[in-house]
Amino acid sequence: MCIVNATFLFCFSDFIVKIASIDDADWRNQVNLAFRAVPTFKEEDEKFIWTVIASVLHLGNIEFVPSADQENCSVKPSDDAVWAAKLLEVSENDLWQALCYRVVAARSEVMRTGHNVETAQRGKDALAKAIYERLFCWIIAKVNEALAFSPGINQKSGSVIGVLDIYGFEIFQENSFEQFCINYCNEKLQQLFINLVLKQEQEEYQREGISWQEIKYFNNKVICDMIEKPSRSIIASLDDACKSPGEVTDKMVLESMNEHLKENPYFKTRAIDEADKSLQFQIDFRIKHYAGDVNYCILGFSEKNKDPLFQDFKRLLFNSKNPLLSNLFPDGAMRITEITKRPQTSASRFRDSMNRLVDILTSKVPFYIRCIKPNDNMMPFLFDDNRVEHQIAYLGLIENIRVRRAGFAYRISYDRFIKRYVYYKAIFDFKLDNIFLYGTIFVLSLC
Repeated sequence: MCIVNATFLFCFSDFIVKIASIDDADWRNQVNLAFRAVPTFKEEDEKFIWTVIASVLHLGNIEFVPSADQENCSVKPSDDAVWAAKLLEVSENDLWQALCYRVVAARSEVMRTGHNVETAQRGKDALAKAIYERLFCWIIAKVNEALAFSPGINQKSGSVIGVLDIYGFEIFQENSFEQFCINYCNEKLQQLFINLVLKQEQEEYQREGISWQEIKYFNNKVICDMIEKPSRSIIASLDDACKSPGEVTDKMVLESMNEHLKENPYFKTRAIDEADKSLQFQIDFRIKHYAGDVNYCILGFSEKNKDPLFQDFKRLLFNSKNPLLSNLFPDGAMRITEITKRPQTSASRFRDSMNRLVDILTSKVPFYIRCIKPNDNMMPFLFDDNRVEHQIAYLGLIENIRVRRAGFAYRISYDRFIKRYVYYKAIFDFKLDNIFLYGTIFVLSLC
């Protein structure tokens, strides 16, 4: 399926970490066993998954050779380029053409423009990411299909159990677009926690006349707005740059942020605060997250936000001889002459997906499992008091406990309460519409 003992750039890092207790081959076998335990996965599906992953690894190794004028490029002949085409079940020539050229439709005219090495490299990486992302979503869909309701059960009356497992806050020595997205996600989920657990809880106490001392907490909505508002926000500045004609640099994006957010206390750059020597001029910006201050390097933000998955790639994979892969790219069925809308940027897609996720979570009853990291050294039996206290503080755990203590921590619906104490037969002698409510009141009056 792929070259044995090959070095894949997508798996390479300056810091090679080997963990003695982890055997990669054994883990792969466990994954295969897990696939076989899910009834919706067939043997050909398992083969398809590993084939696609192998194709992504080989795509990562493809290199480009510049033309004499540096304006165009060609694929450097290699085994990786041959293997990528073979695994994707497309012709080598079609793959190389899609990597090095872009077909643009303007009304009835079709023009082909060549990529320079840098543009081809970004396009290739975008293709690899798109394949991997769509494969991942396909796997999730297959798992959900196996866990779906039985045909005879009314879906509306059924219960849904969902598990959301995400990265915590990421604060590295150098933080880029990826850390910005992950930390924005954490901000949104913290805002949901505040609304559901802290804000609405205290509002319920007030409605029901419970005597309690109001608990003060920090509402991070101001930080979320600063990041995601339709205008005068960080994402808006990034998107405006992508829509602008001509070349837009990261420096220009940062200047736009400075202009729109200079009065915001949760945003800072060297241009806003010249005395802050920890920020590099025209390079860094700082967000005062609820979890702490994070410095981001703006370099690469605008390019990563564009994520150029050209229509040529979609057409290429839609025409793959592998029907499973072809089905992952239905948007490649469009004719070349069809003019499409400008695709969403990476930041906008991520923002919209986060808003959809929050809508889903808001409609459910959440149960939180808070993981506290005991130390930053991944050492057993080492408890860093300051590190733990910091996490407890920014997660709002103390405020949560205080709010719970101020009211009634144990909750049960009226109907479940009545079913538990159904032996009080007198309850059901009442001819009331709200039998469960008044039945509960009656039972409690006997206590």
